[in-house]
Amino acid sequence: TFAMRPPYQGGRGGSRGGAPRGGGRGGFRGGRGGFGGGSRDNFDGPPAEPTELGYYMHPCEDEMVCKVTLGKVPYFNAPVFLQNQTPIGSVEEVFGPINDIYFSIKMKEGNAPASYKAGEKIFIGSDKLLPLERFTNPPKAGPKPRRRCSWWPWRTRWCFAVAVVGAGRGRRFPRR
Repeated sequence: TFAMRPPYQGGRGGSRGGAPRGGGRGGFRGGRGGFGGGSRDNFDGPPAEPTELGYYMHPCEDEMVCKVTLGKVPYFNAPVFLQNQTPIGSVEEVFGPINDIYFSIKMKEGNAPASYKAGEKIFIGSDKLLPLERFTNPPKAGPKPRRRCSWWPWRTRWCFAVAVVGAGRGRRFPRR
């Protein structure tokens, strides 16, 4: 009898539909990698050391608006928890001035912001926080790039000769 088999999904291109997370692009020597992705509600469980991030203020369009009491900024899509380490949802937006930071929480499936009372403390994993210095201090300027000569890139060898030998502007070197 004739036996049905699943469609071939290997090779260089692979299949986009129905592939597991990060897969579907296999092939000889691993192919070019997958698409990654996954869901935003992919919680790895409560953190080993929860840190108090802030407190709940009020609901707004199926989200919780909270104020940061810690001197750090949360990552986007970082999971947040209650004091008893029950997952609430994930950080959706961070807004407000640098000295008065607020954030909103996208609720997990089945949770409603109205079911929490104002002033309730919100916790986050300590590895999901950024220091304020990341946003306040400007980055240090690196070294200046090497100045190229005005006739770049046509007379590269001449530029090199001028730089190395220190020759003046003789007959061989055009004026700038």
